Amino acid sequence: MKRVDLATSLVLIPIDYLFLVLAGFTSYALRYQPVITRFRPVFFEFPLSEFLPSLFIIALVGIIIFAFGGSYAIQSRYKASEIVSKAFLGVSTTVLLVIVVVFFKRELFSSRFVVITAWLLAVVYVSMGRFLVVALKAFLLKRGHGVHNLVLIGTGQPIEDIRRYFDENLHLGYAIVATFDQLNNDAEQKIAQMVKEHAADEILETRDSATREDLAEALQFCHIHNLSFRYIAGLSQTRALNFETDSIAGYPIIQINKTPLTGWRRVYKRFLDITISFLGMLLLVPLFVVIAVAVIIDTRGPALIQLERIGRGGRVIRMYKFRSMIPGAHTMKSRFAQYNERNDGPLFKMRNDPRVTRVGRLLRKTSLDELPQLWNVLKGDMSLVGPRPHEPEEVERYRSDYRSLISIRPGITGLAQVSGRSNLSFTDEARLDLYYIENWSLFLDIRILLKTLYVVITLRDVA
Repeated sequence: MKRVDLATSLVLIPIDYLFLVLAGFTSYALRYQPVITRFRPVFFEFPLSEFLPSLFIIALVGIIIFAFGGSYAIQSRYKASEIVSKAFLGVSTTVLLVIVVVFFKRELFSSRFVVITAWLLAVVYVSMGRFLVVALKAFLLKRGHGVHNLVLIGTGQPIEDIRRYFDENLHLGYAIVATFDQLNNDAEQKIAQMVKEHAADEILETRDSATREDLAEALQFCHIHNLSFRYIAGLSQTRALNFETDSIAGYPIIQINKTPLTGWRRVYKRFLDITISFLGMLLLVPLFVVIAVAVIIDTRGPALIQLERIGRGGRVIRMYKFRSMIPGAHTMKSRFAQYNERNDGPLFKMRNDPRVTRVGRLLRKTSLDELPQLWNVLKGDMSLVGPRPHEPEEVERYRSDYRSLISIRPGITGLAQVSGRSNLSFTDEARLDLYYIENWSLFLDIRILLKTLYVVITLRDVA
């Protein structure tokens, strides 16, 4: 999925709403024009001050009906017939609902002219608005804005057909940036460098000779480097939990996603993050002040600290926490390396760490030291729920199959944190986080948040 496709679907929502309101207002204005009233006198006055609030609500209902009808599904291509048909069905359903309400509640308004005219205008206006958005998207893509950088694997006719197809359809927004005969070590190194330079987004495997093992290795490589992976259907299959189908240049294409957290699901999750983090920061201001004062009184130094962590796609972020250790604790880490109790992975953990302050021990036990990360969530560096972010040097020591942990935003809490807290081995923690990534759902996020609240309040570990 390209970001421009998601942006297009998002933009359609306010555009549809605007044109639905405009259609209703235009029909209302036409009703009171002399050329209309001469043939159809107005018997029931409906003041504009009462009409507009009703119109705003009806337009909002229309948006909801459009959403349930699939009008805002993420897609790369829009057909003219599909645009008009979805506009017609959505508007017609909305108007039918209005007619039902008018039938049972006549005081709303009783002008059949306004209803019928608004229906016809809304179909025209909404279709026109969507054509404009799609045309703007095509205009930007043709000029290289928001294009998806594609790496092709293979040789022969499929490569030529796909290259020609994208050259002739620039509005689809794909730029072929490299072609390799096969995904060998040399190709992987070059593609990995391209990813670091933000010059590659997706790999498309076109070889008929690719085996199940080849596809599995390519998929693993793409997960490690946060790339999308697609292959021509009919090749040896590989198992995937999340996949999408498409066609390019007449070839059936299968896209394998590491996580279901794509498209509108990412929007839902981000909306939940913004809402809860914003409200949480407002409500917890007094607690923030109390904790900050306690930290400063306990030991000299700042109340808040910034820690370098690795975020989504390997990007370095600044994670905020209330200070729970003495100043300069990070520089002392090497002195205590021999006491590390987590020898099963790259993380450091030491029971009764002498660097932890008195207030810090209480903050860690109650997880209150993590509260400033609500700001990280609001900024978009982190999410409320996700794998915990690790230090750059720890991520560098990840096994290859653990690098999928940085394919989504890290979280303040996660499945691992509510399934054993700090008592889990790193292997078990990674396994739970990978399960979360591959099986994400909004319900799972809410369940983890509620479980986290229970853990914090009861000061108990949850198995």
